[in-house]
Amino acid sequence: MGKIKSIAQLEGIKNEFLKNQEKYKYQILVCGGTGCVSSNCAEIENAIKEELEEQGIAKNVNVYQTGCMGICAMGPVMLVLPDRTFYTNLTPEKSKEIVQRHLVKNEIVEEYTFYDKSLLKYVPKIDDIEFFKAQVKIVLDLCGIIDYTDIKDYIAHDGYLAAAKAITGMTQEEVVKEVEASGLRGRGGAGFPTGTKFRAGFSQKSDIKYMVCNADEGDPGAFMDRSVSKATRTASSKE
Repeated sequence: MGKIKSIAQLEGIKNEFLKNQEKYKYQILVCGGTGCVSSNCAEIENAIKEELEEQGIAKNVNVYQTGCMGICAMGPVMLVLPDRTFYTNLTPEKSKEIVQRHLVKNEIVEEYTFYDKSLLKYVPKIDDIEFFKAQVKIVLDLCGIIDYTDIKDYIAHDGYLAAAKAITGMTQEEVVKEVEASGLRGRGGAGFPTGTKFRAGFSQKSDIKYMVCNADEGDPGAFMDRSVSKATRTASSKE
């Protein structure tokens, strides 16, 4: 792919990737989060690919692992696109049956979809599951969607676009003001404003400056950094 030096190059990679995706009738996203890895999601992916070959439809289906889909107790899980059918508690045998019935016969295998114990019924579509309906992903909105092994998939979802705009189309002062206006805060207990940090570094007079990123979970047991992915909406804000 080489070095990317412009927004136009990013757009070109995005368009090429999206055009390539059009050849697939289905996309099967296998959750590769920690919970699903521990319940052998790799076996699910392999079983799906084997059955696709057996049915002669492998070239029409794109199968890949994603990040956590957010419901670890139901793992292994997978999402079938474009209809967004969500299958849970999978085994290799169930996975092969799903290929045979859903992908070949166009029949949703309801008994393997998410079962809502409060409603006492199966909820096939992930968007209709109450657990997800009350949540809005913020920072990790692409987790569980993109192929984390393919940088082109990230670019196709406008990855690096904000950085490219900042580097190629904004002054340093404009970047600092944008971060200040965003209200972004640190994920530690103090919630220190990120814009204040940017302003302090920007204001220092020096030819050489260093940015130190603390990527450690500094408060064991609190899991504050891990919960940044979602915000729960109140009933009144759903509209």
